[in-house]
Amino acid sequence: MTRSAYFYSTAALAIGLILSPLSFVRAEEAAQNYQMFCAVCHGTTGSGDGPGAVTLPIKPRNFTDCDRMRRVSDEEALNVIRNGGAATKLSPDMPAWKDSFSIEETRALLQYVQSFCKGDQVGRITQIRKP
Repeated sequence: MTRSAYFYSTAALAIGLILSPLSFVRAEEAAQNYQMFCAVCHGTTGSGDGPGAVTLPIKPRNFTDCDRMRRVSDEEALNVIRNGGAATKLSPDMPAWKDSFSIEETRALLQYVQSFCKGDQVGRITQIRKP
């Protein structure tokens, strides 16, 4: 192995070791944010059956409906989370979270929501373009 190849492979390993715990922390934070702020309407399992859903005229999105979720692009979902239902011609009861979550937190939250259909996303484009 050449000296530069060794350097780059060592650097890649170090970056992986640094980012992995960070990714885990971000995923844990997203799960906590979901349970604290979203589950009241969307339900703890993402089925749209949270206790707050009972009073809503438009039922919350069921994140376990994988056929439906597959048709929602990452950008559309980010827009709904950040700007709310009214801004995206969906339920006005869905609040905007752009002032509560950073874009990185919102992306992590989206990945958490998408995990309700994990394993059923074959062929789904999961890359989120940064603004």
